[in-house]
Amino acid sequence: MNPYNSPDYTFPLFNQKQKSGNSNSIFQLINPHNVKKLPVAKRTLFYLINLIIIIVVSFFLGEIICRFHAFGWEAFKFKKTNSFVSIGYSGYLQPAEDQHVWYELKPDIDGLFKMHIIRTNSRGLRDQEYSFKKPPNTYRVAVIGDSFTFGDGVNAEDTYHAILEKKLNGLSDSTKVEFINFGIAGYDLLNYLGVMEAKAMAYDPDLILVGFCGNNDDDLPEARQYNEPFTGYRYVEWSWAVQRFQIFRTVANYMTIRRRKRNELANDEQSERKKQFVRDMFGEFRRVKTEHDIPLMVFYLSMADAAPEKAKLVAGLCKENGFPFIDSSPVVDGLDDISEYWFHDSDHHPNEKMHRIYADILLKSFVEVQLPEKKIAQLGYIKLPGFK
Repeated sequence: MNPYNSPDYTFPLFNQKQKSGNSNSIFQLINPHNVKKLPVAKRTLFYLINLIIIIVVSFFLGEIICRFHAFGWEAFKFKKTNSFVSIGYSGYLQPAEDQHVWYELKPDIDGLFKMHIIRTNSRGLRDQEYSFKKPPNTYRVAVIGDSFTFGDGVNAEDTYHAILEKKLNGLSDSTKVEFINFGIAGYDLLNYLGVMEAKAMAYDPDLILVGFCGNNDDDLPEARQYNEPFTGYRYVEWSWAVQRFQIFRTVANYMTIRRRKRNELANDEQSERKKQFVRDMFGEFRRVKTEHDIPLMVFYLSMADAAPEKAKLVAGLCKENGFPFIDSSPVVDGLDDISEYWFHDSDHHPNEKMHRIYADILLKSFVEVQLPEKKIAQLGYIKLPGFK
């Protein structure tokens, strides 16, 4: 005789008699009245299991909602959408030998970053291979900057300097122009200084072009950047979660926005410290310019959400230190809907359209070509030193 069909059989967990043919037995098992009769240990286990189920189901429902909100019908193209992370959580960084450079891209990367292709050369630059020795009849520009210059959210060929390189090469028969991309997301002015001295000068550039990001290039570096090896971004131990789950990326974006708002509301003392930091770094840039006898130019990259006084501060420092200054904000501030130029609604890095505008502004300043249907005479005319 099968003991499970016996009317005297007692269910071991719930101490509930099972009656043969009772179609409502499952409801009896979860009946609150019956649960209360369980021993404390079993009742606690029952509640714990239910709590875990609720948390797991809620998490995955939240993940689905966040994915659809961020990516629409591409939500479940996991390889593509999971690349939508900050560079510090991408796994593409390694410590740099120079303390001021601090970190750099790993060499020979071939993958995805923010849903776009990322490839690096054998020296860890997001660019093609270049020899240290400059070829004859070549005008070489070292482009130094952060995520705007690196190209967050666009392919390498769609960055402003790559577009400009192509346009300038179409205008000159005698000189080849090379723009070498030294930009990396997350860099600040201290990193720029390190890259100039430890990397860019090895390529014998004719010009250093600094892409000054109006949003955050006045941020103070982390204290550990001065004397500790790079071990990863803060909270990098959560990289595995950020790389795989949109719900964690949403939280990370929210925290970033909150941090930026706190920076905007920084007290006067911190604001003065930031200004002094920028002054000090521009003084160091002038030292590099003088020691290496090389022109240095500053391009102010605006996305219409930076404080307008930053552009004035940078313009004044450029004049003080003898750097040509190109300001994109007069054009960018005149755009009707800046959101059309974001890479993504939750990531306000410039998209391909904005990079083309940046390239046209630089082209106008370099070779006196007007932007189509736009008059930007206030930018002035700056000729590339040595370019014919």
